[in-house]
Amino acid sequence: MAKRHKIPIRIVALFLVFASFYSDFIYAAPGDSLGVGARHAVPLRMILDDPTRFEAPLEFCALKEIYNPPSTIDHPRSGFIIHIQDAHANLSGQQNLAGALDQIISKYFTGAPLPILVEGGSRDDTLTPIKKIAPQKVWDQVAKRFLFEAKVSGEEYLNLASSHPMKIIGVEQKELYQKSIRAYADLTQQREAILDYLKEIQSAVDKLKKKVYPAELLEYEKSSQ
Repeated sequence: MAKRHKIPIRIVALFLVFASFYSDFIYAAPGDSLGVGARHAVPLRMILDDPTRFEAPLEFCALKEIYNPPSTIDHPRSGFIIHIQDAHANLSGQQNLAGALDQIISKYFTGAPLPILVEGGSRDDTLTPIKKIAPQKVWDQVAKRFLFEAKVSGEEYLNLASSHPMKIIGVEQKELYQKSIRAYADLTQQREAILDYLKEIQSAVDKLKKKVYPAELLEYEKSSQ
């Protein structure tokens, strides 16, 4: 199984799903083994012309923003990017990520593998090649166990547990990523000292407040905490 570089306490991951819109992608295939999705009424060409017609799977995620850049003769619109933020090492977050990707792929894409560009990796992390060594029912069980044990992320789980054509590509620059890991490790070693210093500052601020703040403000601050 391909390995990915991961930082355990990272809160938000960047998932970029890039889709080029070919004529054979106009209508989606019916839902696969996960049982999510059906034929979609809005062709991809229409969504490319007007991204506001994209229907996000709201039972798995919240739609925050849609950007519709102008399309010109010199710079025609040729792709669609979906940015999904998720909580790392969080079971429900990864389940929602898998569900969101499952619905998006089921509704809009069929044929060629959909590129899913992920942070925390720097190469092709697609798990499809290893699926040939065991039947799908085995991978269904393995994928679920690995997801519960936080050994795979949502898109990796979907790759193992479904028949969706997918290609998971890490977008990190390995040298810079390793540098950030070392910086995080250095910060972790100083964690206790930093927390002790912050406690000293907080104690000094609290003492100063008691001398400067009027009683009403102190009471209001206490009640609002």
